[in-house]
Order: sequence, then C-alpha cells, then structure tokens
Amino acid sequence: MPSQQTRILIVEDNLNMQSFIHKTIFDLRENMVVHFVSNGEDALTYLDQTRPNLVITDLLMPRLNGIDLMRKVRDEHGLEYVRFMLVTGGLTTDVGMCEADIKSMFGCIIVRKPFRPAFLRATVNSLLEEVENEQVGS
Repeated sequence: MPSQQTRILIVEDNLNMQSFIHKTIFDLRENMVVHFVSNGEDALTYLDQTRPNLVITDLLMPRLNGIDLMRKVRDEHGLEYVRFMLVTGGLTTDVGMCEADIKSMFGCIIVRKPFRPAFLRATVNSLLEEVENEQVGS
C-alpha cells in the first residue's frame, strides 16, 4: 500500500532561503512533495487548490506578510487545520505583534534566522509527526 503523500508549501521571497530550506528537509518523508511560492498572495492561490500538511512561511515578504497570510488562511479560507512554521530574520514587532501573541493566535512555531539545518529538520519532522498522528486518530 503506497504511503500518503506529504505536502509542504514554502512561502519565501528569497530564492537562496527557499533552496536552503528545501535541501534541509527534502528527504524527511519518502513520499514528500515541496512546493514554493514567493509571497503570501501566491500562497493563498495555491491553498485554494491544494491542501499541504505544513506551510513554512517567511514573516516579512512583499504583497502579504506571514502574519496576514496565516490570518487569511484561518479566517477567510476556512483552513484552520493547516500547520504553520513562521521563519523570520526580523522582529515580530515589525508586524505589530509579539511572539507570544503570534504563537497563541495561530498555534505556529517560530524559527529565527539564522538557524542550524539540524534544528530546522527536527522541528519540521516534529510538526509532520503531529499532523500524521492527528490523521491516524481521526
């Protein structure tokens, strides 16, 4: 029986960071597909068509930042189940919110740049295991 496909969406405007994240996590699951978009608006378009297991998003991006993306996904698109990892090299106060409020409001993990590849792998793996356990339990 083939394993269920694991889908990850990376929302990052920096192509070097997109590539770095992909190289770090691409082999965490046997049947994993990673998609890339460069801003929050393109992410919303993707999410209208495909349901990823995890969205890894940058905080500060053109057209729609990571906070507004998470807010729209949860409030306007009815995708409360989507797990988020917010990756940032800036301060969350740049978007008018403190880290504790962001974590509480969106239930996301915040990863600060620069980060070690092993830390990113472990964090993504942990989030995917949570999603897989929820799917088994439902």
